[in-house]
Amino acid sequence: MWECRLLEAEALFRTGNEAGALTILNDPEGPRKVRGQLPDVEAGDKVLRYIWDEKDIECFLTGAGIPFFDMRRSDRLQPATLLHFPVPATELEI
Repeated sequence: MWECRLLEAEALFRTGNEAGALTILNDPEGPRKVRGQLPDVEAGDKVLRYIWDEKDIECFLTGAGIPFFDMRRSDRLQPATLLHFPVPATELEI
């Protein structure tokens, strides 16, 4: 559920609703506050970066490749990282 909330926060932020994204990030019932006991994120902070970092931490091993694909779409991968995986040889022979 938290992954969906973080996706919603990112969508709100990208559509100009920074206050809505901050409401989700600073939710007192969310894992960021309950488990992490972290302070509130303020307007003007790097909100999108907070969303990505929170998603990397909270969604670790919940789905294959979530952090990789998030970093790929936000251009945060290290230089020379493969963006596309090669087609297996058995598929190429078909």
